[in-house]
Amino acid sequence: MRQLALAASFLAVTASAGIPVPLPQRIPAELDLREVDAASARDVVKRLAVPAAASWLSGSSIARIAGPTTLLAVADTENHAVVVVDGAGTVRHTVPVGQRPERLVAGPDGRVFVACRGDRTLVIVDPHRGAVARRAVVGAEPYAVALTPDGATVLVTASAEGVLVALDATNLAERFRVTLGAWPAAIAVHPDGQHAFVTHLLSGTVEAVSLTKGEVAYSLELPTRGTGFPRTAQAADDARAAVHATAALVSPGGTRLFVAHVMADVGATETTIVAQGYGLGVARPLVATVSTFDLTTKTLLRSPVAERGVKIETLRDKKFRTLEEDAAPFGFIEEEELARLSQPVALAMDPVFARLLLVSMGSDRVTALDAGAADPIGRPLQGVKVGHAPRGVALSADGRTAFVHNAQGFSISRIDLAASAFQEEFRFDLKAEDTFAVAKDPLSAEAALGRRLFTYALDERVGGVAHFACAGCHPDGRHDGLVWRVGEGPRQTPILAGRLEGTGPYNWLGTELHLEENVTETIGRLGGGGLDPKETKALATYITHHLPGLDRPAQAERARVVRGRALFESAETGCSNCHSGDHGDAVRHEVGTGAKGDTKTAFDTPSLRHLWASAPYLHDGSATTLAQLVELCGDTMGRTKQLTAADKAALAAYLATM
Repeated sequence: MRQLALAASFLAVTASAGIPVPLPQRIPAELDLREVDAASARDVVKRLAVPAAASWLSGSSIARIAGPTTLLAVADTENHAVVVVDGAGTVRHTVPVGQRPERLVAGPDGRVFVACRGDRTLVIVDPHRGAVARRAVVGAEPYAVALTPDGATVLVTASAEGVLVALDATNLAERFRVTLGAWPAAIAVHPDGQHAFVTHLLSGTVEAVSLTKGEVAYSLELPTRGTGFPRTAQAADDARAAVHATAALVSPGGTRLFVAHVMADVGATETTIVAQGYGLGVARPLVATVSTFDLTTKTLLRSPVAERGVKIETLRDKKFRTLEEDAAPFGFIEEEELARLSQPVALAMDPVFARLLLVSMGSDRVTALDAGAADPIGRPLQGVKVGHAPRGVALSADGRTAFVHNAQGFSISRIDLAASAFQEEFRFDLKAEDTFAVAKDPLSAEAALGRRLFTYALDERVGGVAHFACAGCHPDGRHDGLVWRVGEGPRQTPILAGRLEGTGPYNWLGTELHLEENVTETIGRLGGGGLDPKETKALATYITHHLPGLDRPAQAERARVVRGRALFESAETGCSNCHSGDHGDAVRHEVGTGAKGDTKTAFDTPSLRHLWASAPYLHDGSATTLAQLVELCGDTMGRTKQLTAADKAALAAYLATM
């Protein structure tokens, strides 16, 4: 700390005297302001350069390729290609790599490693030749990718299989495979190369994987409330969940782990508190945040003001406000700013000005946070509007420029992090200096409009003042794994992708014969003002025909699956009487799962497509596994009560193939 004080004093004096301050290329890790939580440090947070971590320790949809000139690689998911583009916006190569490249990293030798979600492969691209150099099959739905600090090992999550796969970065030979929780998402490798931290799409668990032992060493749990925000709900703790943890980053000094995720308030356990709406009328049931862990103590860091109901100074207006004791937590971020954080998807560390950059897909924003704070999400500095649906960010070699990949804009926005406008505190109306196209949208104008309406959270005609977006609960058309408490009772979030065409009537009660009508009804539940008929049709078209499907993992026990299918199709169980093929019978049935006193106990027969991925099951989520679902069927949904344990297991195994 003494070195820090001396450095800060020197820089402060020279800067005030108008003397140019050279930014060192690298300084000792103990001077890394991102590892410091001290008020005195904030005075120099904009003047002191800090060591930048290797950019390949976590993946994004865009990466800077090592070399003397700025060269970027972009994962163009919808065109199934990697685009190589220079810093001026000139496309050098467009490389077909496989179905739905999700994320990538550029290693220290310049090679680009790409996780292709749609065809189970990890691909190495030579960006200078514009060609695929090598590929390997790694498992169902590769999602995140990262390299170890030395660039020798590449890590990739086969998300549909719940595993982390480690491969030799030269020949892609498998080194080890670790079984994790369901749907692993982001990977963040520690700078010392000892551990990789893996987050999850449908839970708040972060698993620390030992890279030397090839096993899970320990776990961390993301918070469900109180990370630098005003109180946005009054529901009980059991009504909250942490989900969609799609971005993670370890600080260069290795003492902090940042995780971008969503905190959901699904409402209290009672089913009749409100007549309609999600989250019991809570103003903002979905809140995006960045949680920060101290990796030395393996504990969640909290802002001091979030722990005390005392006077705090807001940096926005330099005035004091008094908080009631029961009003904590409250950080420095304001209620109206929460919407700008919607659907967090990527993180990066600004190595010059010690700021954490958060990319929010649902609001077309990049938010800069004070990385020196104990709880950075409570200390926003700037907010920058970029292109449509940003999904990734990469920094220039000198750390002064951020390149943001706009997935639905098929473009890159360039942000000058050193510009005077970006240095002003608490500016949320900034715009990226320039944006340049890197590809063409493959969708029709109608489908593209529907995609925009599905994703963008700031359109109050869809999500109202709570700034819901369809993608908030259905990212990529999938689901959040949650059960929402609404007026008619608990409702499990269904998967949309690949399940809507020809499956009317729609919603759990089967009240709408046409999808457009159901879209209108759902928007009403979200509190939205409503769309015109053309927009409603565009949204229905997009979710019916253009959401990417899921890649089911291979089934190992074929004999059991064959037996399960025979049972499913038999008169003994009667399952296929209502569930024929991928579709239901379009009839409502009373199956005994309605709430007590609820007269609406008849439910629409849902499609079983992607059943393996859609837990929890039934309208109220009362079955958490397929085995439980088979047990609950009993004599009300088909007839399974009489089956032996082996036959029930076989039936569940067959359902897992659907």
